[in-house]
Amino acid sequence: MRGANGALLSSTLLSGVLLATADFPSKWRPSRYRWCEPATWATWPRDRSNLDLRLPRIASSRPAKANRPMPIEFSHGLLRTWQWEDAAALVTQANNRRVSQNMRDAFPFPYTADDADRWLTVANKYDPPRNFAIVVAGAPVGGLGLVLKDDVYHRTAEIGYWLGEDYWRRGIATAAVRAAVDYAFATFDLCRLYAGVFAWNPASARVLEKAGFTCEARLRNAITKDGRTTDELIYAIVREP
Repeated sequence: MRGANGALLSSTLLSGVLLATADFPSKWRPSRYRWCEPATWATWPRDRSNLDLRLPRIASSRPAKANRPMPIEFSHGLLRTWQWEDAAALVTQANNRRVSQNMRDAFPFPYTADDADRWLTVANKYDPPRNFAIVVAGAPVGGLGLVLKDDVYHRTAEIGYWLGEDYWRRGIATAAVRAAVDYAFATFDLCRLYAGVFAWNPASARVLEKAGFTCEARLRNAITKDGRTTDELIYAIVREP
């Protein structure tokens, strides 16, 4: 998606930073992570440099359909799972203010090697995969992810993506989203995919529209990024349940 400055990206991807459970005091720790009793916290080593904090792959609790082959090819390149060898290219493409300004705050700026390591530690924890590198000419140039919802929204998922500045205006984002939509509906028991777009980023809306999404809502003053407040546009694509 292109913003007012031409940036091809989406506001929805939660790519970049996820702190290990051990980095949160227990009273602040997110409930989706395993709770540690105070005794466990007290015995956690101060020096964690030699610990492997990578999370195990988590099999989806959703009824999955037949797995699609990996990688997922599309007209401009392919979607594949992230690899540790992608770290340098990830930093090169993501460390750009024109990219981060239309992303949620979980996507950091500056984007450092440590940020890349944190992302690569957790990117492949799901099976079937939900996070993908967008690869063009053999190199990762962006990212795309699916966030599956729960409770009464368990047949809904959010989609988001970003692309390095050198690869804007080539139709890559639209082609990647189309491929991801096909993958999501073929792999997971879903009937709805949606994405959020910052109102100052109209090119995002055009990418989603080209990929078959329809604007469902405008949430007034829902987004505040870097001190600027704007509306959020909600786009969705629906398949019959």
